[in-house]
Amino acid sequence: MLQNFLVALIVLLALLHTCRRYLPAALRRRWATALSRRGYDARLLSRLFGLRDGCGDGCSSCGGCDSAGAGSQGGSAASGNGKPGKPGKPGARVITLHVQR
Repeated sequence: MLQNFLVALIVLLALLHTCRRYLPAALRRRWATALSRRGYDARLLSRLFGLRDGCGDGCSSCGGCDSAGAGSQGGSAASGNGKPGKPGKPGARVITLHVQR
């Protein structure tokens, strides 16, 4: 009996690790939001799914969730990154391509 419980626990942890590592961020965020609306702790879910703190509770403070207030607060979050002309993701990385001909 104990052996079956340990195997089930290991399989559950492996499933959680796989979901955290290989699922797209949008799907992980959607699952965390759905579970937090059902009463689970949003901070715990954001840690389990590998999201930033606050993601999954639908607060729209980062502009990453699909809520009505995301457009109005997205510009204020982007203004703190030193690039005033580019609203959107505050920590986005830019890949420079060099064309060799």
